[in-house]
Amino acid sequence: MLRVELATGRVGIVVAGHPLPLLLRGGEVRTVELETGLPFGVIGETGYLEQRLCLEPGDRMLLLTDGMLERNAARVDVARLLLETRNLHPREVVRSMLAAVLSATRGSLRDDATLLCLEWHGGGSKRNPPGPGGTAREN
Repeated sequence: MLRVELATGRVGIVVAGHPLPLLLRGGEVRTVELETGLPFGVIGETGYLEQRLCLEPGDRMLLLTDGMLERNAARVDVARLLLETRNLHPREVVRSMLAAVLSATRGSLRDDATLLCLEWHGGGSKRNPPGPGGTAREN
């Protein structure tokens, strides 16, 4: 689970059984070192730790499931690919990575392969992004 305060870049995150997120900052990719808990629902009344970090303008964070790393998919160097696609829109980063995993597994995934690419540019704007009609709305 992830909660991002868009105005400040503060993040609250719970890692429940998934691989640790990757962070692209200043041209370098690193694993975000967090405590990992059990997957949700494995044990009844289990507490989960919400951990905090802060994004900086231009940061790109990649969250993924273990299916992106298992079996033949392990041949895909996700960190290297995140760096190589740094100039692409986050949507295209996801497409590129999923294509690489599908190629490595020859289209035969044995587990879910899910990822989210989040890019934060700072919270200085007083405007919302364009709505359904394509026009920006004032806050």
